[in-house]
Amino acid sequence: MYKRFWLLKTGLLLSLLLALWGCGSTSGGGDSNPGTSTSDPVSISTDHATYAPHDTMAVSITNHLQTSIYAFDTRASCTILDLQVQVNGAWQNTQVARCALGRRAQRVEIPAGKTYKATIHAGTPGVNSAGFPAGTYRLVLNYSTSPSGMAQATTTVYSASIVVAGS
Repeated sequence: MYKRFWLLKTGLLLSLLLALWGCGSTSGGGDSNPGTSTSDPVSISTDHATYAPHDTMAVSITNHLQTSIYAFDTRASCTILDLQVQVNGAWQNTQVARCALGRRAQRVEIPAGKTYKATIHAGTPGVNSAGFPAGTYRLVLNYSTSPSGMAQATTTVYSASIVVAGS
């Protein structure tokens, strides 16, 4: 009886593993829209390099430093990232993913070696949006290595350029 149970359990586990392995394979030769990533001591990565106007940008910030970093969460889509758009060759802050929190900013800590995940979407939560206007964007992180606040010197890092293609 015990041997049958063990064989059934092993068979189910192998079937599950094969199914998961099959989900990860691609027959088209890879992702046609890979993400972006920077190689700074604090890196910013996105899940895609090109988005449609109503897509959500999945972003990861990885702290490769030996110390924690700190930033405030009232930026684009109420994350720690600002969103900039390129206009006539110059980068400008945009309010297309504005944060409308009715509270004070909260300090976010990213410990050494850890990753912070965020999603950026056009508009204000709960309000219909026309989406991201077509253009070239980048994400901006201003952080400090001091938990006492951003009154200290901050460091700024930028993501690679991100394109929003018209619909």
